[in-house]
Amino acid sequence: MNTNVREYAVRRVVTVFDKDTEEFITYFTLQNFALHEYIYWFDVPQDDPFMYDFYEISPVNAHVLADEDVSFDFDQNIYYLECSQVAEVYE
Repeated sequence: MNTNVREYAVRRVVTVFDKDTEEFITYFTLQNFALHEYIYWFDVPQDDPFMYDFYEISPVNAHVLADEDVSFDFDQNIYYLECSQVAEVYE
């Protein structure tokens, strides 16, 4: 009998792309995601109440990430707040 249990969770990341080439550069996993704050500052539509879509980070809303270990260079890069699914397997 297989006793492995798989649970799915989500994690929030900031993805970084080169502004000129649009190439993916890196990503940062967020440690302090507060959904209610992000919903307000990212103008999330009602049909995405858990912010599963991706949202562009701009100088206007970047302050919400102040307690994260992320720095922004909006002249060189484009940043997105994204959600990804993570599978956790327990035996």
